[in-house]
This record gives sequence, C-alpha cells and structure tokens, in this order.
Amino acid sequence: MRKVFGVHQETHAKGQLRPEVIRDLTAIGYPGFYQATAFLTREGRARWEAERLLLFPTECCVCRAPAELVLKTRNAASNFFGLRRSTLSGVPHCRAHADFGHARLLAGAEDLGHRYMSVTLVAASRAFLENTLALCSEDGLYEPPWIVFPGKSPHIGWNQGTESAWRQLAWEPFWQNLTDRDSYIKDWHAPAEWERYLSDQR
Repeated sequence: MRKVFGVHQETHAKGQLRPEVIRDLTAIGYPGFYQATAFLTREGRARWEAERLLLFPTECCVCRAPAELVLKTRNAASNFFGLRRSTLSGVPHCRAHADFGHARLLAGAEDLGHRYMSVTLVAASRAFLENTLALCSEDGLYEPPWIVFPGKSPHIGWNQGTESAWRQLAWEPFWQNLTDRDSYIKDWHAPAEWERYLSDQR
C-alpha cells in the first residue's frame, strides 16, 4: 500500500473485513481505502485475457474528476490480502493524481479456470469502485452455475468463499435482471434440478 498510495498501515486498528460488496479497509488499518471484487462476465474475461483491461468509468480513480490519463498498476511482484497482485492497464486518472507514474489502485486476479474469474480492486474512492462494479456486471453474459461449477446442486454444497460470493454477487443479480430466461435455460441446457429450481424463482 505504501508504494502504491504513499500510506502506511495503522497498526492499532483491529477487526475483520465485513462481508460487503464494497469493503471499508479502516478496520485493518487503512482508513480512506476500499476493496471490491468484480466478477467478470464471459466478455469481460476475454477482454482481461487479451489486454489486462476492465471497464472503468471515465473518471479519476482517486477523486472522480474527469479522466485525462490512463495508467498501469505497479508491478505484480507482491501480494495483497492473500491475492497475487496483477498488472492492470487503462486505469483512469486526472492529471493531478497521475504524479506517481503508476496507477493509484491495486488489482489482484483470481482465475479458477476458463469459466470463472474475478478481479479484486483497492482504491481511495468508494464511488469509483461502485461504478466499476456496475460496468463490469453489465459487460455481457454470465455463464450459468451448472457450467461454472459443474455438479453443484442449487440447494446445497456451496462453500462460503468463492462459490457463494460468485453466486450471490454475480449470478443472482444477473438472473434477476434477465428478461428472456426461458431462452437462457434452453440455450445453456440446464439440468433438470436447476431448471426446476429456477422455474420456482420466477
């Protein structure tokens, strides 16, 4: 954090991160910083794999002023919060906050195979992260849970980490906003158990 943002951890702070979409890092010693995880759609994953890009709002990641420059994140040689840091391109900045020469943002990717990918971000602006998550979630199609996690029942067996987070924060909002659910179920060849479960949700 010091090399990216120029700040040190406040070691007196105690507590655990709360299970929120946007996490305030004050509890672990970084007041004024926030963490969020973007679950990539099929199209978003392809963009990441090709160019190391996410969809960002056209505003500075620090102060939300109109973006004037885009920068890369600092080298990915170290980890943060248990994730390996990843190089990320195209992070928007105003000119005043581009003085470090690298993006004022941390990124760490988690890839559990070609069907699932998430990118965790740490930034100084909660609103910037909220807008980024919204853009990423609208960036195409989420593949269904029986494809992403084969063999999973809709009712039991979802762990409290990666699987539940993906289902609650990515898949379920996508499904609730999907207009042509019948075609989606047919096109993705839903197993009978999932088809019954999703029919009950409509």
